[in-house]
Amino acid sequence: MTRRPAPTPLMAASLFLLACNNSFAGWAEMQIERTVRNIAAVQSYQGVLEQQGLYGNDTVKSEIWFQRPHDFHSHTSAPASLAGSVTRYSEDTLMTWLPTLDIALIIRNLPAAPAEQEAKRIEDAWRENTRRYFYALGNVSKVAGHDAVELEQKARNPNDLIQHSRTQVLDQYSFPLAGNVTLHGGDSFSYQYQRITFNQPLTLPEAPKLPASAMQIEWDLNWPDVSSEAISARRPALGNLPDSLLGLPLQRRLIHPGALPAVAGYYSDGNYFVLLTAARDFALPNPAPYGLSVSLGRDKPALLVLTPLINTWSFSGNGVAWTVTSNQHPELMYSALQKMPGCTTRC
Repeated sequence: MTRRPAPTPLMAASLFLLACNNSFAGWAEMQIERTVRNIAAVQSYQGVLEQQGLYGNDTVKSEIWFQRPHDFHSHTSAPASLAGSVTRYSEDTLMTWLPTLDIALIIRNLPAAPAEQEAKRIEDAWRENTRRYFYALGNVSKVAGHDAVELEQKARNPNDLIQHSRTQVLDQYSFPLAGNVTLHGGDSFSYQYQRITFNQPLTLPEAPKLPASAMQIEWDLNWPDVSSEAISARRPALGNLPDSLLGLPLQRRLIHPGALPAVAGYYSDGNYFVLLTAARDFALPNPAPYGLSVSLGRDKPALLVLTPLINTWSFSGNGVAWTVTSNQHPELMYSALQKMPGCTTRC
């Protein structure tokens, strides 16, 4: 019988690391499966959410409805300058309505992320988060009548978007009930559900009926696909749209058919998407600067609106006003957008 050699210190260390890696891999798979199962258990919810840091010193108060597979409706009641605002995604139409400004942004035929790939999206986000952040568990506290465990998150890289956060999570559904977030550059915001119920029968409110006076900025992903030359002719300052973003191929080039001098690109692999719109920058002051202040590079400020499923970015550069909407991980979008036109650093 052949005897195996006694392990050297280097071999022992290697075996220990291999055991740790195998243990972590198994633990990671268990946690991913548990998170997928928890999130899948949420068929609906309705609650009142308060947020600070998105609109100057004002508290933004909204009632939110969610119904699987992907119907979402948010109605804002405060502050007065945002009262009546609606964000809604239903029947493949994403709408943002700002009645105090008489402006509506509507995106039609925006496909919902496939339900059968939800587990993959959750796994991708879980792995991206564990790669980027350190985590620690804290105490259990009551939030909106639910027991929530505190989860602290710290960035491993000082250049990442989210540098630090504390989140109160309803463990049963892996659902964030409250938290505060500090971004790269020092800006911060906080949020908390004042009340929320899960898996109760609900009906989404009707979509708002827009008055005839409303300025409607509408995009339809069923509009004809146009050529790169047509895009360049429409928006000379833009140049060609990139052939891919974050590995997502360019599926459709769009030209706004109205007087608005704007074009768009829709990128998708059938699961993740990025919708990029570009219009002439008229350098008008923003009457409702709603969102988190984020720098995408020197002289390139942006506004970011984060939701659990979609993140939206607005910024300007080289005479072009950009809006980017995506269900990709916000850290990945942050890195990609720093390389967009108009950036003067890290491009």
